[in-house]
Amino acid sequence: MYRKWSLFTMPPVVLGGVFVVCAIPAYLLGGQARFNEKLIHEGERLRQLDRARITKEKQTAHA
Repeated sequence: MYRKWSLFTMPPVVLGGVFVVCAIPAYLLGGQARFNEKLIHEGERLRQLDRARITKEKQTAHA
């Protein structure tokens, strides 16, 4: 089956292929570990902010 390519279909196909060729090896070769470390760090930062907010709310409730 033959399909004619148009200006609307060709760029997304080419860009999608380039993304797959570049992104998957980067993810498999260490990107996943860096992403996980970033998530762990961000999670801890958010927990600290929550603890500070809860402590502040408790102090203002008792005052």
